[in-house]
Amino acid sequence: MLGHLRQERYHSGSVKGLHLIVSDIQAARDELLRRGIGISEPFHDAGGIFHHASTEDLINGPNPQRKSYASYASFSDPDGNGWVFQEVTARLTGHIEAGDTSFTPELTNVVRRAEAAKSRGDGPGRSG
Repeated sequence: MLGHLRQERYHSGSVKGLHLIVSDIQAARDELLRRGIGISEPFHDAGGIFHHASTEDLINGPNPQRKSYASYASFSDPDGNGWVFQEVTARLTGHIEAGDTSFTPELTNVVRRAEAAKSRGDGPGRSG
């Protein structure tokens, strides 16, 4: 019965936006192409952070400075599920040192605001 419910709930091609993290977007894309799998050209978000369904503000090509978490390529599996490669060259730890330019300014600002809120006690994870 559980398998039957799962099949009705998640039919082929119903899952979109699954992320696979890669260290080199172009090498990962080339590997899929070599295997005969269609994949988009790399792209990045004009706003610096890509987590929206709209294709508005997406720019062809990887992030010009190759900032971590900022370059993507998308493809579908044979069932029609949608996947996104995301290039990560430096991992976020919840703290970004002053002068670290590995990340887009937008992502750096988000992390620093969250860190400041946490230290003030008004961010996620506060107790009480």
